[in-house]
Amino acid sequence: MARKKNVNLDIENNVRSFIWDAETLDLIRTVDLPKGIRQGWGLATRTVETKTGLVEQVYITDGTAHIYVVDPKTFEVQKTLTVKYFLWH
Repeated sequence: MARKKNVNLDIENNVRSFIWDAETLDLIRTVDLPKGIRQGWGLATRTVETKTGLVEQVYITDGTAHIYVVDPKTFEVQKTLTVKYFLWH
């Protein structure tokens, strides 16, 4: 069973992510966010079922129209989603 973790963003410290053990609150590691993400406004995770099994995804927003899908181990950007607003009448 995978160990449960808590993650928080620190925009005061070079936009860094801190990963904590959810049960002991021990710091597991720190990760710098990928280049191009200048502010960390939000972070979420989800588990997706693929043909090869379950895959954890991390989503980061920087307050712009972009949502970055990053690898949870390396924090490298895998995909960038652009949010568009449409006004329907």
